[in-house]
Amino acid sequence: MTGRYLTLVSYQKSALKTIVLLGCLFLVASSATAQDTNPAHVLAQRTMEAMGGTESLDTIRYLRFDFQVEVDGNKVYVGRHLWDRQSGRYREEWELFGEQAQALFNVHTREGRVYRGGDEIEAEESADVLEQAYYNHLNDSYWLLMPWKLTDPGVHLSNLGRETVNGKTYEVLHLRFDDGVGESSGDQHWVYINTETSLVEQTGYFLERFEKTEPSLAEATIWAWTDWIETGGVQFARDRKVLRAIHDPFETAHARFTLVVALDEVDDAVFESLSVSMPNH
Repeated sequence: MTGRYLTLVSYQKSALKTIVLLGCLFLVASSATAQDTNPAHVLAQRTMEAMGGTESLDTIRYLRFDFQVEVDGNKVYVGRHLWDRQSGRYREEWELFGEQAQALFNVHTREGRVYRGGDEIEAEESADVLEQAYYNHLNDSYWLLMPWKLTDPGVHLSNLGRETVNGKTYEVLHLRFDDGVGESSGDQHWVYINTETSLVEQTGYFLERFEKTEPSLAEATIWAWTDWIETGGVQFARDRKVLRAIHDPFETAHARFTLVVALDEVDDAVFESLSVSMPNH
């Protein structure tokens, strides 16, 4: 996962707090080309092909997914998403520490309407909640799509060679970012790719918020990626669990996509009214 601290905006205008749930950095579309001979980029492209290939991903018009986070066995966040990847239309419903909200907006313009309990939120409060909806989208979709973002502009990718973990052999990629890329460009990340399957099975991050002089893999937070499923010709890992946390306060975090499905058709009304339910399969 790339490193931005998830800003959790409360639903009272005067209350704004930040906690460390999961790191994310949402980058723009990949600029890698077939002529790219960087060994790390070649490995990243092989991983994308193992997941179904960029052509398969590009054909997914609607992506429906649910993401939940547990800490110490307690569910602290649930995000339900429906994304029109062509137009940017977005439907989101989420619960954060027991408080619920909904949003109908466009991720390209970052404009739309937000609700609580089915009632539209007044203008003076809506900006904060709409911002939260947008960052939920960034965070949750990045956790789902991260392997597709390895060769994005602004990413410096290097191959650290092979490492054996619990009897499995991995190629380890290291990511760092240009200044100004994303919310926290000082973060660094490591991706463990299984040499037999070419799929990502572990990731690690060292966030600049850890406030250490030198980021290192030895002190990174490590997550296991498991439960791969296929939808729309693309494979997604549904389960994320912390294996090691040194500086992260949430040592027992468990994140899971309880639903991931590619859809060819969706009723337009689902993006216009909360009275129309999101599809659940």
